[in-house]
Amino acid sequence: MRRAKTFVGCMAASACAWVLTVGGSGSEVRAAAIRAREPQPPSTIQLQAVRFRGVPAPDAFGTVRDLESGDEVELELVIQRTIYANAAPLNPPVRDVALTSSNPQVFPVPSVVRVLANDMDSPYVLPMVVRPVTEPTPVEITAVMDGITRKVKFKVVPSPPNARRSPPGWDNPGDVWRPGGR
Repeated sequence: MRRAKTFVGCMAASACAWVLTVGGSGSEVRAAAIRAREPQPPSTIQLQAVRFRGVPAPDAFGTVRDLESGDEVELELVIQRTIYANAAPLNPPVRDVALTSSNPQVFPVPSVVRVLANDMDSPYVLPMVVRPVTEPTPVEITAVMDGITRKVKFKVVPSPPNARRSPPGWDNPGDVWRPGGR
């Protein structure tokens, strides 16, 4: 007696829809069964977090350490994608992440960041510069994508009065910087 043979029916590029199992010997069919194949879950894309690169993770209230006026920071949008090999590409292929700042005079953000849904690169990094303040100022950044909201809270504090900032790209802040060279 020969083993049962299994045939899987597929339609175009979609996931396979049915399974036919045939048992018997030679050309004689003794049993046949057809059943629906388990549907494959669709691919997904989801906003996981909004955070600052190089800044410790937020506490239980979503608050990170204080940022100083003039700080150069990188805001990260962490996107989680689950893409199945046999599934159709995510549609629409471009998703919008809406950003808002509770205090755009101190920490402005773009209103929309376009995310490529089928691109596996994550996170998206936005370089930012914290604007000057004269007193501690709370700020909350909100990101919304496909109905999912993520927030990060922080406080912007004034720079110390005698603080000297090195130009961007200097690794050794102890070096003395003078206009026109060192």
